[in-house]
Amino acid sequence: MSFWLGLRFRLRTALNRQAADEETRAELADHIERQTRKHIKEGMDPATAARVAALELGGIARSRDDTAEVRSGRFLEQFAGDCRYALRGLVARPWFAITALASLAIGLGAGTAIYTVVNAALIAGLPYRDPSRLMSLSLRMPRQAPGDMIDMTWSYPKFVFLRDHQRSFASLSLYSPETVIATWGDGAQRLPGEAVSAAYFALLGATPQLGRVFSAEEDRVGGPSAVTIVSDALWRNRFGARRDVIGEVAIVAGVKHTIIGVMPPSFTGLSGDAQLWLPAVDTRDAASLTAPGAHNLQLVSRLAPGATIASAKQEVAALGVQLDATFPDDDGRWGAAAYSFDERRVNPAIRQSLELLSVAAVLVLLIVSVNLTTLFLTRSAGRQVEFAIRLALGAGRGRVARQIVTETLIVSVLGAVIGIGLAIAAVRVLATTLPVAAPVAVGSGLDFTRVSFAGVHVGAATILFALGAALVVGLTLGGVVASRVTGALQFDALRQGVTTIVARQPTFLRGGLVMIQVALAVVLLVVSGLTLASLQRTLATPLGYRTEGLLSVKITLDPGRVARDSAVALWREIIERVGALPGVQTVGAGDCAPIGDHCDGTSITPVGHGGAGRVAYRRVSPTYFRVLGTPLIRGRFFTEDEVAQRRRVAIVNRAAAREIWGNDDPLTTPIGGEPSPIDVVGIVDDARYGDLERPPEPAMYVPFRGARGGLFVRVSGDPASFAPSIRNAVRAAGPGHAMANVQIMRNKLRDATARSRLTAQIFTAFAASALLLAAIGVYGTLALSVAQRSREFAIRRALGADIPSLLGIVARQAVRLGGVGIVLGSVLAFPASRAIASVLYGVQPLEPRIYSQTAALLIGALIVASVAPVVRSARVDPRDAMRAE
Repeated sequence: MSFWLGLRFRLRTALNRQAADEETRAELADHIERQTRKHIKEGMDPATAARVAALELGGIARSRDDTAEVRSGRFLEQFAGDCRYALRGLVARPWFAITALASLAIGLGAGTAIYTVVNAALIAGLPYRDPSRLMSLSLRMPRQAPGDMIDMTWSYPKFVFLRDHQRSFASLSLYSPETVIATWGDGAQRLPGEAVSAAYFALLGATPQLGRVFSAEEDRVGGPSAVTIVSDALWRNRFGARRDVIGEVAIVAGVKHTIIGVMPPSFTGLSGDAQLWLPAVDTRDAASLTAPGAHNLQLVSRLAPGATIASAKQEVAALGVQLDATFPDDDGRWGAAAYSFDERRVNPAIRQSLELLSVAAVLVLLIVSVNLTTLFLTRSAGRQVEFAIRLALGAGRGRVARQIVTETLIVSVLGAVIGIGLAIAAVRVLATTLPVAAPVAVGSGLDFTRVSFAGVHVGAATILFALGAALVVGLTLGGVVASRVTGALQFDALRQGVTTIVARQPTFLRGGLVMIQVALAVVLLVVSGLTLASLQRTLATPLGYRTEGLLSVKITLDPGRVARDSAVALWREIIERVGALPGVQTVGAGDCAPIGDHCDGTSITPVGHGGAGRVAYRRVSPTYFRVLGTPLIRGRFFTEDEVAQRRRVAIVNRAAAREIWGNDDPLTTPIGGEPSPIDVVGIVDDARYGDLERPPEPAMYVPFRGARGGLFVRVSGDPASFAPSIRNAVRAAGPGHAMANVQIMRNKLRDATARSRLTAQIFTAFAASALLLAAIGVYGTLALSVAQRSREFAIRRALGADIPSLLGIVARQAVRLGGVGIVLGSVLAFPASRAIASVLYGVQPLEPRIYSQTAALLIGALIVASVAPVVRSARVDPRDAMRAE
């Protein structure tokens, strides 16, 4: 009989025991009857033959028991009995059950939630064909500091140069997220889209469910490019999933486009939310397609057969040098770099946060394991009499050990089930708390793909991870406890009190476990304190503008309907209409919004200076600084006459004045340029536009004259209530060809600090859990210690000792145990603090205040944990304690 056949047979028998017993009795009766007939033929009388047949079988009852054990598998019965006994034990000791299950649920829940996000962000494969062969390519532009480079997008001429000279890639594709205005029969709609090359879809392994993708002819400059491909969602919502949509005409960006394909539901492009695709050359004018400095396209590629990531990186770096020589730039030496999609699938800051949170989750799980070990050792020490009785009744040490392992497995599995529930709730909270700043990101280094936490869920892989971790914890814990218990079992436990047996158990193991818990808790508390302090510094950092009552309105103009010459008049009408709305105080315009936007940059050279300095280049209206509330340091703002007369004037911020002009006065030292120098008329305070945790960069502001950009509106009242009226005013100014995306600046600030807030909150939750678990571990050890010293405490109380004096004895023991753990934890916390230094802002890794507060908090928790055992011991009459001994 094979193993699986035998296992199935035993399981079937165990599940239907009555039928199995009837079958066994029938088989035994048949066997005895056949043996009896055989003996009768040999000459025995019937009675003797029956008795001999039964004796040969070894007794009917014993044979039935032996057969039943072989058939059904005694192990399954014993295991079921062990499970029932373990569950009864948990019900009989509710506080132990609640503590053990809560500890394990916290540890596994935290670990499972973090694993869910890490799996989606760093482990699970990207939804593209053979993603390990995909790479993104970036230009590298010098920054202000020597040797400091930043990733940049490509211009079309530089892309052509790279395409014609490279040998490492089988295909290259341009890619750029776009927001376009699409006009259907019943009105205009603002849609997210992508401008791509013809090779884009085959490169990612995407095949349309209807129609086709772009052809090489449609991808050529000057070719018949007025075609578009729509997403499955747009096809269903706008066209009712009609199969005859191919060939239908839609007006996109003011131009008639023919729909040639529909993508499958699983494909939304690298941007993650694209609803239509246009040929990249169709979205750029002739000037930008021929200008080497028009950097507005990203570049993705697929490795050629035989090429490796390392060789491709070397070739792209070498081609970057050639690009710089072919297209020289006054800003300094440029370069190029290639990255695998796995390198760029997550924003580096988010990747680092996830890695740190993974380590924190592992630490919490370690604390949980140590805590459970302490709890089970404490509980098993008081069950020595029970185990000794089992041995006396014939149970082997292995049988006792199996009972203990079964109990730890029951607790582990139940804790895992609760932990999975907590993980599901935690991931749902993340989905509502941080809907946009999500983990998965693919891009060139500038625009990362955003996949919301709403797309991350606890799936089968995560559940298997939780159950696997629970089994490992349960088996390891059961093995440790069983080895300690079975190695100390003695039959004289039947003649001695429980306290006497408990007193013989070595305390160095439990004390060591407590020290480990406290040490790990110190690490998490210190890291949590540092991240919280960093978040407080970030939120307290001056922004250079006021977010209260401020809205940012990104305006999208349809280039097919709004000529460049008429854009200025349209912007003027938009500003007038929005400014006339009730409750609007002031309105300004600009091409770069604070918080999260990446502004243009350029190099400037003050007249009389030898070197150039790089600045952020921002176009703003005369009212821009008043709307934002950015203070004027010296000089003045722009005037409307200067904007109308196209005067060459500029305003610089404090950082530019300090780093570029140095000791010279910007107001008297103009900026060199053609056809004439640019006069600096004012100096404003620094304002943070990009990463709030980076120092403000040097910036130059010039007059806004109706180019691309948006509005900044200061209102009185709730900013959210003004969004509909502002959108209507923009549509009324440019019906069908002007759309507005309104954002509340307060919400943008919240989103900009979302990663820091989330990291600090999760670390705080982990640290609070570690503190609670350490206190539980200390409580368990002290409770056992008080039980061991019950006779001593009874004598002390009989001699007049009060509860505070007894509490002092136990508290000193707790502080001794915790003190060693605090010292050890502080030593371990220092390298951990240095490891997170890159995510801290305004806080040093070795912050004495954080370390001292952590030590004080833990000592206080240890003292509180020592109160309950003493109070419980004080409730026992000294005479009863002496009599029990």
